[in-house]
Amino acid sequence: MTSRKKARGKARRALKAVEEGKKSNGDVKEEVKRSEEKEGSKVESLISQMEWLQMSGSDECVHGCVTCVCCLPPSDRVYVDFVDIFIDIYNMSVKENYGDAMASLDAAVSVMRDQHSEVYYNKMEWIISYLVAMGTKLVLMNDITGARFLAFFSYYFDQISSDVRDKYWQQRVCELVKSDEHTLVKYLRRRIPCECLDVKYKEVKSITKLGWCINPECPSGQKVDRSKMLCCTGCNQAHYCSRECHVADWPIHKLDCNAAASGQE
Repeated sequence: MTSRKKARGKARRALKAVEEGKKSNGDVKEEVKRSEEKEGSKVESLISQMEWLQMSGSDECVHGCVTCVCCLPPSDRVYVDFVDIFIDIYNMSVKENYGDAMASLDAAVSVMRDQHSEVYYNKMEWIISYLVAMGTKLVLMNDITGARFLAFFSYYFDQISSDVRDKYWQQRVCELVKSDEHTLVKYLRRRIPCECLDVKYKEVKSITKLGWCINPECPSGQKVDRSKMLCCTGCNQAHYCSRECHVADWPIHKLDCNAAASGQE
């Protein structure tokens, strides 16, 4: 793998090509621009936290994967570089996609698959374990926002590299990046070989699990009790908090819905 600086420059050019033609016609709402800036700020904060953790060696539990660069054999450090570059590209893509997390993931993965195919196709299990271990560390440091992003990345990688995907995997990806602490801690706890999140889970398991309403104009702010969510019967993927939100979002959702129903995803 080339140096990180060169890789970022190459990735930036590749991302620009991927994003070309994707920008929607007309003016972009100011609130969407603010959302993009907010998401970008969160990711930049995550990058700083990860850089600090990567240099922090200790005798503490590694949660299933060594994350300290100093403790890794040189042959494995290329995988850490892969994660770092991926997050950098995702951050750039968020700005190109006006805060759309799913579109940003797709664009970033497209670049990584093309430019770093050897790691992408052969070391995905390690990448997922690394993201889960880092996410666990951030939860224990009470950095819930950073942990959400790493859980979000790990689940996305897990699903796109799997032969059999979860039924509502796209919905769950979107929920993880904005998840309540109950959902987040449960997700990570089930994927680590240690008991380091057991105490934290007892603290948060009484929190109501929240679902994510796909309607961007949802009057509830898109977060509602997951048990009350309604699923679109056309595609069996999009979830809404009410029939009213489903109807309101239909002009936008119908294209994706029809494509999913006909197997064109």
